[in-house]
Amino acid sequence: MNAIPLFTKDGLNTNISYCSLCKLPHLHDVAENCCKKGICKHCGGETATVFNEKCFDCLEKNHLEKAEKLESWDGPVVFNDHYYETIADMLDCEDTEDLPEFVYIAETVNIPKLDAEDILERLCEDLYEDAYDNLNGVDEFIQAVNDFNKVNEGNTYLIESDKRAVRVPRPSRGIKKRKKKR
Repeated sequence: MNAIPLFTKDGLNTNISYCSLCKLPHLHDVAENCCKKGICKHCGGETATVFNEKCFDCLEKNHLEKAEKLESWDGPVVFNDHYYETIADMLDCEDTEDLPEFVYIAETVNIPKLDAEDILERLCEDLYEDAYDNLNGVDEFIQAVNDFNKVNEGNTYLIESDKRAVRVPRPSRGIKKRKKKR
């Protein structure tokens, strides 16, 4: 990689350079390796950067080896960044020949609660010293955030769990495999 050094307006070296590809500034040694691809220490494949020891496939394989394996699951699952309500829904939508032996389950998680105090502190952190003390409507804001949290406490979202995976059932012989629509 060709890191491009940055200098002060007086021409002095700063030891800061930017990557010639992504243009992000770093210490010179880091900028030299910023967008270089690396070599996976496990399979010899290409990694995203020289700072990664494993390629994506080896990372995924490692996660799957550590995951609890389930033989059946009637909840949501994830395959190729798509969420499905059930494995049956996934099988209806995907070409079964392309499916792996296991897919991760999707866990239902509550949306996080807002923290009014944290919001106000962040608002004031770059302001003057007593900015927080001079805010108006703080009690009303805190009450509004509490009300917001209360009415949204049942809202959830799905997130891929790399802790549990379920075996994908294979179709029996004699059953036609669904072809993927293009």
